[in-house]
Amino acid sequence: MTTKPRGKIDPQALVPILLPVARAGRTLTYQDIAALLELVPPLTIHRVTEALEALTRADAEAGRPPLAAVAVSRTRPGIPAAGFFELLGCLGRVDPILAADDPQRAHAALHREVVAAARAGIFDVVPH
Repeated sequence: MTTKPRGKIDPQALVPILLPVARAGRTLTYQDIAALLELVPPLTIHRVTEALEALTRADAEAGRPPLAAVAVSRTRPGIPAAGFFELLGCLGRVDPILAADDPQRAHAALHREVVAAARAGIFDVVPH
């Protein structure tokens, strides 16, 4: 992959990373994504989360589940950072109260939806 020293990440660059992970029913951390993109500090995780947010917005606009649900925080093992749930609340994709009270449950439901969509080819049919 091309090294991205300090610029913004094209959200489309995340799709070939996230889609196989979704199909496998797995997750990967923001740090894993930064490493796969060969990002150089500073602000590597910030740039990854910005790109994930843009991808989430694009998925919402297209009526797809958020492919970014397979990306998780290292500090909140197994689930995305709180900002992911806040964005999805604003987009009408999750109940903000459920996401705040039980983020593991909210994430599990989203993850199942994304895995099923990835395996069904939803992300292949409609270009990001």
